Amino acid sequence: MLSKFSHPVLRISVLAGLVFVFVVIFLSYQTKDSSIPVGTRGQFFITATTSVPGEAIQAIEQAAAVSGQNIYKQGTNPSETGAAPWYFSFVGNKLLHEQNMGANEYPSFDPATKPEVFVADLLIDQGVVGAYVTTADASELARIINVLNDAGIDTEVIRHSDAEIFLSGVFGTAAAPTLIALLLALSLSIVYASAHNRRSTAIQILHGYSVARTGVSEVLAFTRFFAIASFGLLFGATLFLTFYNGLNQYASFMAWLGVGLVAVFSFMTAIYILALIFQRAIDPLRLLKGDQSFRTLGVAAGVTQIASVVLVYAVATSSMASYVSLDADSVSVDRWAAERGSVTLQINPHTLNDRDPERIDPAVRKVFRDFGDTYNNLDRIGAAVLAIHPRKDASRPPAPGYSAYNPDTGNSLIVNNNYLARNQILSEEGDPVRQLPSLENGIHLLIPEGARAQTAKIVAEYQNLNWHKWELGVPSESYPPLDVSVVYTKDHQDVFNYGDTWDMKNWTQTDPVIAVVSPESDVFSGWYLLTVAANSGNVIFTDDAVFKAAAANSGLERHLVAVTAPALRAIDDLNKRTATMTLNATNVGVSLLVLFLAIGVLAAIYIDRNKRSIFLKYIHGWNFLRTHGFYLVVITMGSAVALLLSTNAVSGLLRADKLASLVLAGVVLCISLTGVAVAVSTYESKMRGENVKRT
Repeated sequence: MLSKFSHPVLRISVLAGLVFVFVVIFLSYQTKDSSIPVGTRGQFFITATTSVPGEAIQAIEQAAAVSGQNIYKQGTNPSETGAAPWYFSFVGNKLLHEQNMGANEYPSFDPATKPEVFVADLLIDQGVVGAYVTTADASELARIINVLNDAGIDTEVIRHSDAEIFLSGVFGTAAAPTLIALLLALSLSIVYASAHNRRSTAIQILHGYSVARTGVSEVLAFTRFFAIASFGLLFGATLFLTFYNGLNQYASFMAWLGVGLVAVFSFMTAIYILALIFQRAIDPLRLLKGDQSFRTLGVAAGVTQIASVVLVYAVATSSMASYVSLDADSVSVDRWAAERGSVTLQINPHTLNDRDPERIDPAVRKVFRDFGDTYNNLDRIGAAVLAIHPRKDASRPPAPGYSAYNPDTGNSLIVNNNYLARNQILSEEGDPVRQLPSLENGIHLLIPEGARAQTAKIVAEYQNLNWHKWELGVPSESYPPLDVSVVYTKDHQDVFNYGDTWDMKNWTQTDPVIAVVSPESDVFSGWYLLTVAANSGNVIFTDDAVFKAAAANSGLERHLVAVTAPALRAIDDLNKRTATMTLNATNVGVSLLVLFLAIGVLAAIYIDRNKRSIFLKYIHGWNFLRTHGFYLVVITMGSAVALLLSTNAVSGLLRADKLASLVLAGVVLCISLTGVAVAVSTYESKMRGENVKRT
């Protein structure tokens, strides 16, 4: 054998690359399986429908029957946060359904989530709008879409090739900067190992071996080691999956893993060949004299190590910010969990167009009036909660000045007494504000103590809340100013506002001005209430059955697309963000792997270039710090400067706490310094051992 694949840096790099491949493929396949179940080939969205929910469900069932394919909609399990999702099935091929979905329980790749499968009729409680998957191919999917469109259901088809699904899964699991840094670190280790081995190869060439023969020998040695390590990984993966999920979806996962292994092998082989070509350009006699072209490689490894330190810090800061945000919002989800019987509605835009108010259909005007009456009646019996918050970025404290509390764009909240009964707002005396008396043509204003000096200006703003009375957004008459009664509240209260329930964000506000209205206030027109309810979900009905009965009696029912529970969307949103946080934590691990690879390469280069002087210092009794102190200081200072420069940018971008960011930067620096010390000590010991063998 002409060449030995023995350098530890490259061996470690190959093993690290394989571990990385398994982790990324494992998590990306898990993510894929949660959105694209095994056996499905097409995806589409239902964006809107002119049909009532029951009719829309029948149309989807017909589409499945006509195409002979199965259609599934993933819904939210309302039992608890983190619970496995539900699948609602429209079965057009019973045999295929039983093969893919089992006995009403989907054989998930992740054993912690065992989605239940329900018949389509139960979807009416969660709404038909949303994402669907199907077993249909492109031509059959076109038939499904035609049937749905003919039934007045608007759709958007999602077309992805298998390659696109694979790549989106990988890049959705590992951040692009992390992938790039890892590939760079692998490249450095390959180039370094090639340069390190070049001296022995030069001896072979001087003894008559051809350049091609020595090059092929090295590549074959690399391939052999990679193949053995890959088989070991596959064997280990099989054992792991046997205990993890009973080999559910084993063949499909192994296909994904195989693609990942081929991709990494191809990349590393290409870099290896390029490194060999570059090294062959160096005169063998120069190599025998010790010229191994490490200077440029050392600079590249140093830059990669410092960049990797910054990468670890940035990814860790992002993960920390995600955790803090998730922890805060989990409290809001708990608040929603107590309101699981509450619903919001979505109207059908095709039946309530905003046409010229002068020529508006009287029947449409009646819908608005009836909705206003329905809301007022339900408000009086405690079955409707109002929580209108115009300011979109309501999760951050307001800027100083009364304009920050503008009722239309500022840190404001408009509620009713039912809201106060469910959410604690403390007065300046520390007592909960409850059941304020109704005011005819008037409202109560809850003003934080800190804004007491701006009371007169704030009251003036709220006295002219008249445009909310306009029909169809057009003023029909002038209205007298509202009467305002002021109640002062404690500062520093985080107020739950039910969020924008069609887009689960901004669930809390800090010290908003709260306007409390009642049916007697006569602040809102039916048009405004219905528009708010449909567009933002800021009108919440606390009893599904009571609201549906009222909607049926008023004739509103035929104008509804969906009556859904925001608590389900809140749980679903938190589940997705929890999955994202898990991926962030994975990226922290991968970025640490990149950092340690870069540290290893740079330490190996440092020891190689200075091995004579290091050995002499050792035999003369120098300790570790005296021998390597300058190297450690240079590396630490470079990393520290890079971290300080990035702290402000990263913490500001992610809205992370500055002190916490500095502490995290210190931790990353300590990890880096420890890694450098361990790597240098390890390679020095190896170098001394080689010297002993030579003697």
